[in-house]
Amino acid sequence: MESVRSSFTSFFSDFSTHFKIVKFSYRQHAFDYFQSLFKLEKKTVNCQNIADHLSCLDQQSINHFINSDCWSFRNLMDQVALESSKMFVNNKQPIGLLIDEVGFRKKGKMSACVSRQYLGCIGKTDNGQV
Repeated sequence: MESVRSSFTSFFSDFSTHFKIVKFSYRQHAFDYFQSLFKLEKKTVNCQNIADHLSCLDQQSINHFINSDCWSFRNLMDQVALESSKMFVNNKQPIGLLIDEVGFRKKGKMSACVSRQYLGCIGKTDNGQV
């Protein structure tokens, strides 16, 4: 378990510059948030459950971090894309790219973004949210 923690910390440090602004660093918030995404069960990940899991952040702090315009989502995703593309260059080992969207089957049309679309959770097109 300690080697996984060490690997995650090392990996995360490459991206930590995206969470720092002039007066305040969101680095620790980001680290705690992303670590919680891996520790909690997939179906139970929301701001309240992450706050319950973390003693250092409350639900409001997590919401503020996620919705803050103080760090650039686009710059972070650009770096993730660059780092990912490096794995495909001159690599002698087989590599796979897995993109896992979270889809929910829905009845009716009252929820946001509900439409007929492919839902990976059932493996076909149906009414749902992705």
